[in-house]
Amino acid sequence: SGRESSPCFQRGRDGGLRVLSNGNIDLTKYQKVLQLTDTLTREGRINKIYIIGDKTSGNYDLLFQSVGYQGYKGGTITVWTLVKVSSTYDIDKVVLEGYEKQTLMSKLDNAFYSKFALTDITDAYQKGELFTTDSSKNNSNAVSGATYSANACINAVNCVIKYVAQGGISR
Repeated sequence: SGRESSPCFQRGRDGGLRVLSNGNIDLTKYQKVLQLTDTLTREGRINKIYIIGDKTSGNYDLLFQSVGYQGYKGGTITVWTLVKVSSTYDIDKVVLEGYEKQTLMSKLDNAFYSKFALTDITDAYQKGELFTTDSSKNNSNAVSGATYSANACINAVNCVIKYVAQGGISR
């Protein structure tokens, strides 16, 4: 059985969301996207999407909860991914929520999660630059000794990238 927690976000003075801790978060005040279609892939799935801010302004945030498959011993990793929306869709933060059947999770440290910051998801997707554990490729996020766990986390983030880039969220 894995660790379960939810990230805590707070809107900063600059209007952006910031991760405070891995405590509980009350998302009831945010608009939840209820119609999730085509979110299941062989790599993972998206469980929840929240719109944070005024979508009509063109500058808002999307908060995704996604699960990555193909981890150690067939396990999974669940993450929250914060996507900032303006003229582009940009990954701002990725935070671990929980995992199943994974070991060596301490190797997935803050440096690992900070490598997911990505400007213009759609452009990266169109160039075929999804995240990978292959250190010879662009957007590599390899972790020595925890490759399968890193792979599951990467799959969770790549689900978000694919969903956004393929038009799952309209402006």
